[in-house]
Amino acid sequence: MALAASVLGDTTGTAPDWLEGYRVRFPVRVVSDAKKLDAKTIIVRIPTGGWLKPDATDIRVCGPDGGIIPAIVLAHDPLGDTIIQFRQESKEERYWVYVSNPDAPGKDLAFEARVSTAKEASIQAGLLKMRLAKVSAENASALRDLLAEIGKQQGIFDQASTNLATWQEALPKREAEHATAKVLVPPAKTTLDQAAAAHAPFQKIADEKTALSRAASTKAKRAQAAAARAAQAHNAAIGKLNTAQQKLAADPAPSEQETAELNQRIADLKSALPELEAVVQSTAAAAVPLEAEAAAAKQVATDARLAAAPTDTTLKQARTQHTQLSNAAKQAAARVAKAKNVITSESKLKADAQAALAKLQPTLPGIKKAATDSKTASDNAVTDARAKEATYFDLAAAVDPRLLKEGLTVEFREWSGDKFADWAQVVEGLQCSDNVLGGAVVTEVIQNVNPFRRADPRNFAASYRGYLKVDKPGVYSFFVNGDDATFLFINGYKVYSRTGTNPPLRGRVELYGIGADIQLERGVHPFEVHHVIGNTAEATGHCTLMWLTPNSKAWQWVPRTAFTAAHIAVPVGVEAWDGQPIAVFDYGIDDVLTVDGVSLFLTRFAAAASPGVSPNVTWSFDDGTTSQNPSPTHIFFKEGDVVVTLQSHPTLPAFRRRCHVWTPPVPTNPLAIGTAVEMLSEIDVTQLQVRDLNDIYHFLRLCEQPDRWPVMERVCDHLLAQPELDVKYRALLYGSLIEAIARQGRGTEAVKIFDRAVAEIGSLRTLDGAVRLDTAYVQRQVLKDYAAAGKLYAQVIQGNERLRHPLIRQAAVAWGDMYLDAGDLARAGEAYRLARQLGSIGAVAGGKTDAVKRGALLRVAEQQLTQGNIEQTYRLLWRIENEFPEQKLEGLYRYMRAESDRHAGRYDQAIRNYEMLLNLRQWGGFRPQAFHGIADCYYRMGDSDEALKWLTALQESYPNEYQQRDLDSVRARIETRRSAFQQQQAADTGGDAAVQEIPTFSDRHVNYEQPDDVALIGSQRAGPIPALGFDGPHVVTALRPGFGYAQVANVSMVNLPPQGNLWLEMWYRTRGTSAHDREMIIVKVAGDDAPAGVVSAPPQRTFGLWHKIVLESPALNTFNGSFAVFVPESAGILEIDGVRVRHVSDRQHDALRRFVQGADPQ
Repeated sequence: MALAASVLGDTTGTAPDWLEGYRVRFPVRVVSDAKKLDAKTIIVRIPTGGWLKPDATDIRVCGPDGGIIPAIVLAHDPLGDTIIQFRQESKEERYWVYVSNPDAPGKDLAFEARVSTAKEASIQAGLLKMRLAKVSAENASALRDLLAEIGKQQGIFDQASTNLATWQEALPKREAEHATAKVLVPPAKTTLDQAAAAHAPFQKIADEKTALSRAASTKAKRAQAAAARAAQAHNAAIGKLNTAQQKLAADPAPSEQETAELNQRIADLKSALPELEAVVQSTAAAAVPLEAEAAAAKQVATDARLAAAPTDTTLKQARTQHTQLSNAAKQAAARVAKAKNVITSESKLKADAQAALAKLQPTLPGIKKAATDSKTASDNAVTDARAKEATYFDLAAAVDPRLLKEGLTVEFREWSGDKFADWAQVVEGLQCSDNVLGGAVVTEVIQNVNPFRRADPRNFAASYRGYLKVDKPGVYSFFVNGDDATFLFINGYKVYSRTGTNPPLRGRVELYGIGADIQLERGVHPFEVHHVIGNTAEATGHCTLMWLTPNSKAWQWVPRTAFTAAHIAVPVGVEAWDGQPIAVFDYGIDDVLTVDGVSLFLTRFAAAASPGVSPNVTWSFDDGTTSQNPSPTHIFFKEGDVVVTLQSHPTLPAFRRRCHVWTPPVPTNPLAIGTAVEMLSEIDVTQLQVRDLNDIYHFLRLCEQPDRWPVMERVCDHLLAQPELDVKYRALLYGSLIEAIARQGRGTEAVKIFDRAVAEIGSLRTLDGAVRLDTAYVQRQVLKDYAAAGKLYAQVIQGNERLRHPLIRQAAVAWGDMYLDAGDLARAGEAYRLARQLGSIGAVAGGKTDAVKRGALLRVAEQQLTQGNIEQTYRLLWRIENEFPEQKLEGLYRYMRAESDRHAGRYDQAIRNYEMLLNLRQWGGFRPQAFHGIADCYYRMGDSDEALKWLTALQESYPNEYQQRDLDSVRARIETRRSAFQQQQAADTGGDAAVQEIPTFSDRHVNYEQPDDVALIGSQRAGPIPALGFDGPHVVTALRPGFGYAQVANVSMVNLPPQGNLWLEMWYRTRGTSAHDREMIIVKVAGDDAPAGVVSAPPQRTFGLWHKIVLESPALNTFNGSFAVFVPESAGILEIDGVRVRHVSDRQHDALRRFVQGADPQ
């Protein structure tokens, strides 16, 4: 059901009669706010690919009354869009743009000649005005600089004069102070000498007596030490004697030898004691007189120092006074020297400034007169230019809306020139650069990319054309900062140029030394910016227009408020003259899948027609393939430009558009793999080039999608039919073909293909083994014929035991896996041990080194699993499986494999591994983890009853483990979800819960084509408007541009899966939005009784092209949820068409991760 007219109002109104000879027209409608924008013209971008003459002179505009309104082509891409401008009539919002008329009447040459003459006169007068304005600006700058320099020198002269007078006055005072201080120094020196002479005899006596005292004290201390040593030796002998006597008395039954030795020792000590006592007495007696002599000498020295104390005090006082007076004299001398130095330097500054003034002041009258004369000449030229412009305006205003000086547009061309050292070379290059890439309405000259070839920032030219509004007359400085060559023209006059190969300036731009000055009067001035980038490897596509306004102190981007704006209109439909349906189209890059050097660019196309019209369409994608889907997603295999055509009318030419294939900076949707397989299944592979088929084949081998087998069969069949195909590649194709056929339930046919492949490969053993291995996989996994599979495994191994090739080892491992699947652990172990002896994947069977390596790998894998690094755990387990396949029978490996599968969303495989672990009785320590893992798997699979059953088993068997893991909270969450499910089911079925299951949430798409979708907007500041949208004939935009956010969607979700993520995608395009308006697009995701989570991303300036923004939110642990989308209200138009939120499971995330890893998980 189409959106009701009452929701949007009248979209086209009463249409006028068709213009004669025209076969296609576009109803257009003004969408800018007429109340806030006082504009007199309208700019609209029309999709005209292939329906206009090369110069687009056959385009026409009519109002509701059918009268032709003169229009001017601002930019024309023969393979895309045409931007035109025309006058608005009496605030009318509806117009019709006509195209496709090969017999359109030509131009009125006589009238155009008169207009051309008047225009040339106006241009020449304008150029003279700008040249004189340039001279006036230069003279004004020279006068400004001269006056500034005179003022500077005069300031130096005045300050130097003041300083000189001050220091000249201070110098005599300082010299007098110095003389006074200098006189006091000699008397103080005399007093110091006298005090030193008086003190010298006393000091000599005191020094002599002190030396004698120190000598006597040293002798006494030596005698005291000798006496102490003698006493110590005597006491030691007495101690040894007592010890020997005690030992003899304490031993109840000593031997005769011990008794004799002790008695001898006692006798020796007793005989030595008298001699030691004598030594003690003699040394003590010798120390007594020496001590007395030292005491007497000390007293004599003390008396001598006391006698010298009065003269010593007098000497210190004299020395202090002399020092103070000497320092005062030195300081006074330094002050005098400083005054003289300052007087000298200030005298030089004064003289230099006086000389500079004498040189500058005579030039002032001449420069002032030149500035005045040039200003007068400039003013006269302005008056003359205005008169000639008025004459031209009166003649041409009716046919040229540009004379109203509104709007800012840009046109991008492919640069075909090879030189840009000056403007003449650039003009020559632009004249041969006739490949227009696209055009857009903009609000500023700010650019950081070629929006029509985002994959390549080189070899393009951008031309901005608009009108600069000057409110304050004066001298302005301009600078165009960009890669390579940039030029600025104002009123047709070249104001600024930067030629050659240049990098853009980064960071803060210096105030002077760059840019160019120009005097601008108050009013609106037409300007052009031309930016050319050659084949410069470092180019980024950067270009900005900057200015210094009068009296400004910093460079700024020229703001959007400095440019006059026109109304913006959008086409709301497309019609054919005969009433039959007709359509145009737009496109956008949906997703890009890249692996092993192969890229698949999923490109979305959308046919757009008038509301309620559904034409039959045929697409041609420039690669030999076609489609009849109105909104197909097509896959390209390389970046670059392609020309896509849409045939929707039986007699009109097809609509043609150049489409640029590139890699947008957004995350890849995990669901894109399934979308790619679905799209490939619709392609006629026989029409594709072999190179593209090879890319498709590589993609299909890695994507793990269960529905890929039919297209895999067609691709393999077609590739095998190609001549001169490498035999190794053919063997690989045969293996894939065999599996593809078998997966579709045609096992007998698959075996026949095997026979054909073996016959074709012949005696090449490794290739023969590869095909047999692939066929054995089919027999085992698809046909469940284990005997046939085992026979093939044996054929690969037998006779090739000595062939050092990984294939032989893989056969034995696969054989063991087959037995393991069947539950025969013994035979599985035999096969795994056999594998360790075959082939070579970097491991050799047996040895202590293997045990160490195996243990290390297991420990690292366990550590990675504990840290939550599932990807690295997978890689380590893959390595363990191949180097040590027997580990598949061990509990630790099974546990890590089960945990990895669970976290990756492979719940069935995880449960299988947990159950195998439960059967390994020797690994009973892992049983609680296995119970919990199985319960969690069932919960994430949506089976709450089974999950609760396993939790109950865990609680009963391992209560401590249950409590430690706090699984009561998990049980409560599961029960809450089950209760919510039952309540919702009862509400939906009128109480009969058995009527129908509630579907699990997977997808919600809002395209604003239904009244229910419009009701989701929830904001008065945003609403739907009719337009040739990307997801229907309406788009949503902010209707009142401001500085806030408008809600464009608020959607409820029921029965959310308890795992995975919510993946939100929104298609948008911008028309004239500002670089400063890049606020975030915000999505708030909330669940039952859970706080809202917020995710956001900045929209890009798309220059009128459709882009996709991607936001990802973690899964909600609630049964119900909602998401709300908010977009910024920008200065231009931000159109939203197609908001979609989908659930992406953990398994789908894992599939994308494994796909991106490629053929080698290492």
